[in-house]
Amino acid sequence: MKRQLDSILNEMLPIKSQKRYDNEWDLFLQYHKDTVDLFTEESFIQYFDHLRNEKKNSYSSIWSKYSIIYSNYKM
Repeated sequence: MKRQLDSILNEMLPIKSQKRYDNEWDLFLQYHKDTVDLFTEESFIQYFDHLRNEKKNSYSSIWSKYSIIYSNYKM
């Protein structure tokens, strides 16, 4: 019996961290809400530049956000 794709993907993220992953992904999508080519290298670079220079995030915070966003992107 095949399981639903949503069910499989939801189990791939740690339950404890699911809310944070969803939140970071939503922030990324919101930042690019008017962008046609959302998943380009340039769009990712622009977003992380925004986090660093406008939001004043530390490099370690940006790396953790990158990891979260990238894991959502790969799904």
